[in-house]
Amino acid sequence: MYYHVNYADFAIGEIIQPGGWGRQIRQFRPGGPMPTPETLAVLLWEVAMESARVIVDPKLCSRLHCTFVWETIELAVSFRNQTRPNAHIFELEATSDNPTYRGDFSLITHNNPTQAYADYMSETCKKYWTTPASEAPGYCMAAVYV
Repeated sequence: MYYHVNYADFAIGEIIQPGGWGRQIRQFRPGGPMPTPETLAVLLWEVAMESARVIVDPKLCSRLHCTFVWETIELAVSFRNQTRPNAHIFELEATSDNPTYRGDFSLITHNNPTQAYADYMSETCKKYWTTPASEAPGYCMAAVYV
């Protein structure tokens, strides 16, 4: 069983299609909408994450093509309280045997660097894709891919 945090109102039994996060990130492009100051850091993280993934192991599925889930209700509640106030928490079952990736989300959310983005994001993203799941701290998420 997994837990998914989202502002959407999914119905019981509804299948949550992967890639919703990727659609939000991909809206920002030349000639298209530009990120607000509030969303710029999020876009920087995802561009750095995607670049690191392709270099580390291009066979790993992109964060932009997945559904993010939490392994416990406690982790889902913590994530919601920190980043998605008033969002819903859904209990999910995987509908296929598609691969998952368990990443250390605290690398993104709990670091408070004082240096420039360009000086720490690359190494942090590399660590996200290379730290074995067994070594990742408790604040982890699984990404279920299609």
